[in-house]
Amino acid sequence: MLHSPWAGHGAVGPLREAVHDVGAAIAIPALVFVFASYVGLRRHGRAPGRRVLVHIILLQGSARAAAAPGAPRPAARHRAGGARGQRAAGLSQEDVEAIPAFEYRRKVAGPAEQCAVCINVVRDGEKVRRLPACGHTLHAPCVDGWLRAHATCPMCRADVKVAAGEPPAEAAV
Repeated sequence: MLHSPWAGHGAVGPLREAVHDVGAAIAIPALVFVFASYVGLRRHGRAPGRRVLVHIILLQGSARAAAAPGAPRPAARHRAGGARGQRAAGLSQEDVEAIPAFEYRRKVAGPAEQCAVCINVVRDGEKVRRLPACGHTLHAPCVDGWLRAHATCPMCRADVKVAAGEPPAEAAV
């Protein structure tokens, strides 16, 4: 008979070892999940969804009612969870579309413009938007999605303010 640490225990030893391995394989990911959930709840507050929706509705309604026609209006923003979870909401579809879109034409020699959202080079003929606060030029489809989620420039984080009735920007960059 071979000498092993499990000699004399029959099949109980290897079975116990297998159960121990399976238990560790389940327990470790479960603990990581619980810890990540706890950190997420602490960072973003408990059940922020309903509170965020109420803030968005109230802020958008009051901002539109208070804004004079033609005056620059700040991006619709809210604070979720007070001082702990400070996340800014993006712009409304109406505000995103108020930022002029135009066909990109490169006139200056030098490095090509790069879209900070998709990380691709902006080519002649592509539809772009130039953000009014900072002047950064990005692909229109890319920056539209970004601005619906964030009220800042994806490159410099400048607040995007939309002026009602803003004329289209010059098409050459």
